[in-house]
Amino acid sequence: MFLGGIISGGLTYASMKPMGRRLKDTLAESINYTEEEFDKDADNI
Repeated sequence: MFLGGIISGGLTYASMKPMGRRLKDTLAESINYTEEEFDKDADNI
């Protein structure tokens, strides 16, 4: 039972780490959100 938890946790970590890195990079790129883009998005909503 203990071994299964270690294996499951390792697989989860291995699969989530690259996805988390991609999310971090995407959010860092979108930080340059201008007021013009905000107004456009607000109009769309």
